[in-house]
Amino acid sequence: MKNKPLRIGYLSADFQNHPVNHLLYPLYKNHTRPDFMIFAYSFGENDFSSYRLAVEKGCDRFFDITKLHPLKAAEKIHSDKINILVDLMGYTRNSRPNILALKPAPIQISYLGYPGTTGSDFIDYIITDPILTPTNQQKYYTEKFIYIPDCYQVNHRHAISKTKYTRKDYNLPEKGIVFASFNKTGKINPDLFKTWMNILLKVENSVLWLSLPTESQQILNNLKTYSKKYKVNVNRLIFTAKVPLEDHLKRLQLADLALDTTIYSGGVTTSNALLAGIPVLTLQGKHYLSRMSSSLIHAVGMDEMVTHSLADYENLAIKIGNDKALIQNLKQKLKQKVNKSNLYDIKSFTINIEEAYKVVWEHFAKNLPPKQFVIKAK
Repeated sequence: MKNKPLRIGYLSADFQNHPVNHLLYPLYKNHTRPDFMIFAYSFGENDFSSYRLAVEKGCDRFFDITKLHPLKAAEKIHSDKINILVDLMGYTRNSRPNILALKPAPIQISYLGYPGTTGSDFIDYIITDPILTPTNQQKYYTEKFIYIPDCYQVNHRHAISKTKYTRKDYNLPEKGIVFASFNKTGKINPDLFKTWMNILLKVENSVLWLSLPTESQQILNNLKTYSKKYKVNVNRLIFTAKVPLEDHLKRLQLADLALDTTIYSGGVTTSNALLAGIPVLTLQGKHYLSRMSSSLIHAVGMDEMVTHSLADYENLAIKIGNDKALIQNLKQKLKQKVNKSNLYDIKSFTINIEEAYKVVWEHFAKNLPPKQFVIKAK
């Protein structure tokens, strides 16, 4: 491969207005040419959004393989002489692992879209970081870890709306404390919800700002029923509908503290809150799903917001909620930390992931089997 570009293929159904693509789309155009040649293989709906268009323009080659049989899709990828194929789906909705099972590329990597191991023999590596998946978890993965610097999550400075929102626009109290959690309601478990209700009861005039459930009216009814069970007025649960990302980032600034979900923590939800300047409180678990927020919060230098028990999570939320000066100090500190952090530096991330691709390709070229790699910051 000397003097030839590494041919990188990205495989996904989500090259559209989708949270994973919100993070990824600038990466494709930022790849270094001529060292790399970037291919995208899409098997999802073309929503004709700006996000889809950005991927199409950012890649050297963009192919819609939606209508291709898995064998034909694999043959197409193989014929393009892809060196490294990066799967962005795993087993998520609309995924096509049957393409990867045919091993169309000599190196296949899992990244971002699936929070865990595929348990397969056809994915060689997973891109991660030491907080997300500590070394002692390698035995649970069929993929070898590629640790990249700073944080596993690719990101960039998304545009934030210039619209001036007020709390009144979202039925939020002007003077009360606003706790927020915009994670999907499916991530809320009974123990966590009980903890949230305890927090509301111990922080006077506080509210909990949540995403409006779109899956079922029953979810909304259940949350209200359980709030009554814990003697919390249902009016202290404020539900809000989805809006475009730039508006969401702006309205997030109306909140005081973001409360992360447990077991399945926030990913994009957390990095959005941090970018908007809202501190995020998380409970670090023992697996990928429950450590995503911990990784992101660590990347911006706010480790004091990472707890290790539900009791500590509850107590810290109550302490912060009852101290407006502390809230302001945390917001000010977060703003300074975000400005110094590499979390939203797409160029830095691109350099690091390209180094990862080079390292694993050079290793493969020596006819060596996959092994764990630690990529050093450039």
